[in-house]
Amino acid sequence: QRSDAPSASIVTQEIGRMIGELGVDGCACRVAQEFGDHPDTARDRMLWARQVVGELPLESPPFARTLVRCAA
Repeated sequence: QRSDAPSASIVTQEIGRMIGELGVDGCACRVAQEFGDHPDTARDRMLWARQVVGELPLESPPFARTLVRCAA
């Protein structure tokens, strides 16, 4: 959450934890579900998330880009 003002290390840790728990496809599907459930806040939340990830140090572990398939 934005209000938690997470540090770069916390963001990196949580991204890794969620990918480990849900997988890349599961994470993408969870984001899509949240956007569908809360369309009024989706844009601002994604802009914030992109800003936070964009500010991560270059030495942060890379996160794989893969094709994502969500169950209907």
